[in-house]
Amino acid sequence: MINIIDLPNDILLHILLMVESNDFSHIPFIRVNGNYRIVPVKKDYRLYDQTNLYKQYYKLNRYKNVISPDTISNLETVCKTFLSVSPDLWRTQYISHFRKGIPFKRDDYDFKKKYKTFIRDYFIGRLSKHRIEREKNTANIDISRNNAYQFYQHLKSAVDSFSMDDPTYLVEVDDLLMIRLDPVSGAPDILVAPPRIVSFDDLIYLRKFYLKELSWHTSRSKKIKKQKNKAKRIVSSFT
Repeated sequence: MINIIDLPNDILLHILLMVESNDFSHIPFIRVNGNYRIVPVKKDYRLYDQTNLYKQYYKLNRYKNVISPDTISNLETVCKTFLSVSPDLWRTQYISHFRKGIPFKRDDYDFKKKYKTFIRDYFIGRLSKHRIEREKNTANIDISRNNAYQFYQHLKSAVDSFSMDDPTYLVEVDDLLMIRLDPVSGAPDILVAPPRIVSFDDLIYLRKFYLKELSWHTSRSKKIKKQKNKAKRIVSSFT
């Protein structure tokens, strides 16, 4: 009986290109565009859920170029035969994803290295974005904590002085903070906000609002840290 690794490389290449990667739709550095082609994700592109687009892509490209870079890397570790075919897999996928299927005039490039350099640079860019997102989130935590405390102090004062029973009660709340983002880099800066004149009901509402904001940003900080650590592991694997 003929084993798959005994097949000629061109036939083996054709078979491996038909391996459908279940994780394809979750790869952040490539996406399906409006023409149902796989293209690299540009620097400032916001990636949305690609599940349905990939389903359509698979229908239109059944048994053709549906193997992901992750799967190629895994196949390289299976056996020497798969390893020997992998350069052609990298070449096919790089030209398909980056060149719209148009081959280079020269064909002696290390396509695996070119593809992985793109992946590394993508995640280096993500690390920079994660740093700014972390700074913004930390600033919002500090602002929410401060503003919730300021409204609490005025609530306590109103209750202690029985001012809350006065329907005309108004109070000026100062020492509030606000965030300003740099229009170019997006880096955050914490500023003193203008005083606000509010009623007792407004004090209650705004205290609850900033407590909710504090809870949300505190929870989000864990997600940002997880994303940062994942990107750092990927980048370090290329160095």
